[in-house]
Amino acid sequence: DADCIPHADWLATMTAPFADPDLAGCKGIYSSNQPQLVARFVQIEYEDKYDRLRPQPTIDFIDTYSAAYRRDVLEASGGFDTRIFYVEDQELSFRLAANGSKLTFQPNAIVAHLHSDSIRAYARKKFYIGYWKAQIMRLHPDRIANDSHTPQSIKVQMGLMALAILTFVAGLLLRPFFITTAGMMGLFFITAYPFTRKAWGKDRQVALVAPFLLMVRATALGFGYAWGMVKKQVISGK
Repeated sequence: DADCIPHADWLATMTAPFADPDLAGCKGIYSSNQPQLVARFVQIEYEDKYDRLRPQPTIDFIDTYSAAYRRDVLEASGGFDTRIFYVEDQELSFRLAANGSKLTFQPNAIVAHLHSDSIRAYARKKFYIGYWKAQIMRLHPDRIANDSHTPQSIKVQMGLMALAILTFVAGLLLRPFFITTAGMMGLFFITAYPFTRKAWGKDRQVALVAPFLLMVRATALGFGYAWGMVKKQVISGK
């Protein structure tokens, strides 16, 4: 992507997997040295997803920030659907994977990036990702249940935050609902524990705020996805 700076060996490491003649596409990773707490959280968030990708021999999810495709495969697929924003790279990789194209993860192909460094910027980005994710799920409903990149905990957390918000609003009218809200929040903290524990080993300051930022993520994605379900974009597969 235009906001990324490749490491010196990026091209060599990104193209190395293409020694496999059957390989159609390859995904690399982000690095960041930003001092802001939110940006450091975002980097660990990506690293959590990279840990999910590493053991998988093939993947179905390539982000363009560090990516390569065989030109003939890309052209034959019709390329990116430019009517989709934020997640047009996801839609392309889902489409390629559905067509049987082999995609892989290359954790040594690194690009430096400036992540969102404030809660407002982070929440805004997640909202729009959620919105456009709802649109491409209409094209690829088989990826709703699972994809190679997205931890299942994110979907659980989105559901818990939605229930927490709904029961909190209901509690303003009927106080017993507040007990349900507390229960939802307790379950949320349980689902946040694995990420928080991983963050503790990398950056203890981030670990301390991780549950709160995971709530921001789940809420923003949830509202974005809900809005995307209501406001359907006119898009279609290629």
